[in-house]
Amino acid sequence: MVTHNGLALTRQAVRSVLQHTVWPAFDLVVVDNGSTDGTADDLQQLTREEARVKVILQERNEGFARASNRGIRESEGEYVVLLNNDTVVTRGWLGRLIRHLERNRDAAMAGPLTNSCGNEARIAVSYRDGRERDAFAAALARENDGRSFDVSMLALFCTVIRREALREVGLLDERFEVGMFEDDDLARRFRDRKYRLLCARDTFVHHEGRGTFARMADREYVRLFEANRKKFEDKWGTLWENQALRQRLPDEERIPLLRRDLRWILNRHPDRRGVMVYPPTIDWSIDLFQRPQQLAIGLSAAGYLFIFCTPTPGTDNLAGFRYLGPNLYAYHGPLEIFDEMPAPIVWISRADLRRHLRHFSRPWVVYDWIDDLSVFHAYYPRMTRPHRALLRTADLCLATATRLADEARKRRPDVRLCPNAADYDLFARAQNRSAAPIPEELKPLTGTGRPIVGYFGALAGWLDYDLIRHVAECRPEWQLLLIGPDHDGTLPREQLAPLSNVTWLGARKYQTIPRYLAWFDVAWIPFHVNRITLATSPIKLFEYMAGGKPIVAADLPECRKYSPVLVARTHAAFVSQLDRAMTLRHDARYLAELDAVARQNSWQARVEEITALLPDAKRAGGRPTP
Repeated sequence: MVTHNGLALTRQAVRSVLQHTVWPAFDLVVVDNGSTDGTADDLQQLTREEARVKVILQERNEGFARASNRGIRESEGEYVVLLNNDTVVTRGWLGRLIRHLERNRDAAMAGPLTNSCGNEARIAVSYRDGRERDAFAAALARENDGRSFDVSMLALFCTVIRREALREVGLLDERFEVGMFEDDDLARRFRDRKYRLLCARDTFVHHEGRGTFARMADREYVRLFEANRKKFEDKWGTLWENQALRQRLPDEERIPLLRRDLRWILNRHPDRRGVMVYPPTIDWSIDLFQRPQQLAIGLSAAGYLFIFCTPTPGTDNLAGFRYLGPNLYAYHGPLEIFDEMPAPIVWISRADLRRHLRHFSRPWVVYDWIDDLSVFHAYYPRMTRPHRALLRTADLCLATATRLADEARKRRPDVRLCPNAADYDLFARAQNRSAAPIPEELKPLTGTGRPIVGYFGALAGWLDYDLIRHVAECRPEWQLLLIGPDHDGTLPREQLAPLSNVTWLGARKYQTIPRYLAWFDVAWIPFHVNRITLATSPIKLFEYMAGGKPIVAADLPECRKYSPVLVARTHAAFVSQLDRAMTLRHDARYLAELDAVARQNSWQARVEEITALLPDAKRAGGRPTP
């Protein structure tokens, strides 16, 4: 524990450690950084009363990293704990954290949940005093015993570290002086050695927050923060990922810092084919990982620097820029920072966001028309005018479905048809059920031995629930599995609940979907045929193909154009086509045809088509903003 003044906080922290630590053998090493408020005298008195406490007094403030390193060198034991003096630990905290490391030998660090920190370890709390806090922590421990989750960084306000792993990567980097960024740096070194970092769901430690730094004015704190952030970025050659601190600053101070980050990113990618910006439309980490994210990944892999702007900070825990992969960054913040970037390619997939073009200098505009405008419901009335303007003035117009392309050609003859596609490599894993463990929640279904007819995607008004009910009643020997969010609140739970052979699992993370698809016997698209679906290019269609599953779909133009798809116009025809699909599960010729069509419709194939139409960085000029 490192201290620098804050006598009352230190007393509280030390008392909680001595009272609530039930681990059989531990020592508390306190390194005081030149306190002037009586802390040093108080600590020396404590050593006379408590044999487990050792105090190291330093004449001046050596900073958090140097003081922590001295304490680590003076300590013994298999595990090292870094604990701030503005914390209050709760009963059993240390034992639970150590047990997580003992159960996960590939983990180097474990930390608790808390009320105050800058990442996903922070949770909402309801306690008002110490007694309620202890009861809150005890309940959390009971309900989440043994549970943890992986994080990319653990704040060092309370962290248990495996000493052997610490020897491998080295002690805290002392270049950060007074403090901040030692935790990001240490986490980066552990991750580079393939160690995991765990946040324990069953352990809670109260954190006052900022401790010594709380006595700094906000602007002084931000200046120190920015200086150490630069040291971190210079050391690692990468942009720091979590910039929520900047939200404290007024725009006139925050925008120049974000401009600096943008320049830093541009300078890191001198060989880019061009710069592409996707204005804030959807968040990056949503469960329905779709066309915008897939094209961003593909175009960045093709050499374009792609900046994916998000509309909200919460889903991605984002404020500023975040590195997502080679040539790919997410961004949440003011778009004014882009006005000095010459001739970017601006990718628009929602017509009303044309208004954002004013923030760009001479943009080369791509309008990607992905759905019938009526799908946007409340936004529909204000879509028509910008939609027509984009068809008229965009440098490149794409349409995902033949119906959309035909409509667009009335105003824009050179529109390009560019349907959706699949991440073939990811979904092809579903062709081999033994490639990954079966999800636990599927075992009750697969254990029955009954065929599974599966669907994944949004559950919304375009889904034909009457059809689902009809098939469930006609084929009680089948299991009907639905995976996806209740997108618009239209899921008739009360109508589907009585059907024992219909299971709805809710949304699942995109990367895990192939594990579920592997256990489908047949996949289907039970859509209504209406204005929206007639203009829809279902991404799941190509994902089903890549997974090697026979497909039955509603009579939609974007489905019937592919010969392996079995199309049905009526409820009775759906049952008949599903029966037929069951017979194709092991038909080698049919499965080979499915696979061939899936390979032709991968996102990589789409990106190759698109890049042939885009300007190269060497010649990107573009027209003035329309």
